[in-house]
Amino acid sequence: ADHVPANWPPRAHYLLQFERAIDELEENILEAYRHIDFLASEDIIQSKGETQKKRGAVPNSTLAIRGK
Repeated sequence: ADHVPANWPPRAHYLLQFERAIDELEENILEAYRHIDFLASEDIIQSKGETQKKRGAVPNSTLAIRGK
């Protein structure tokens, strides 16, 4: 599906470009979530400036967006 036949209408070419852009955006979003998960698993600053290790912690908003 990398190529649209030349005799197809122009909109088919635009739709293919749009689909590719959406796929790339989705990959970027997933990479951002992986980064968020990594940061959440690192040191999380607690109140009074103390730092506490929280392994595997994920912000609630991240879980909600992913539907988990």
